[in-house]
Amino acid sequence: MMKNYILIISTIVLFSTVYGTTDQDCKNVTNPTCDTCLKITNCAFCKTTKVCFLYQTDNLLNAPCATSDMQWQTCVGKLITIIFLAALSDI
Repeated sequence: MMKNYILIISTIVLFSTVYGTTDQDCKNVTNPTCDTCLKITNCAFCKTTKVCFLYQTDNLLNAPCATSDMQWQTCVGKLITIIFLAALSDI
């Protein structure tokens, strides 16, 4: 069973690196909602402005909205909480 999960995760990583998402892929979402935007790998969603964009950790300062308004990987919670929890796990 564990081998199946490893195979699935490896396949997802391979395809996401070979066929990387572009900013245009995220912007092309018609009538973006959090759910439709986040179905595309590496896209993030601004709740207030309803903008779907490419999420890049090295370019968060140039994101179209504040991190408190941003959804990434999940439509539940806030990105700032996810970053905080990730920082705690490194301690």
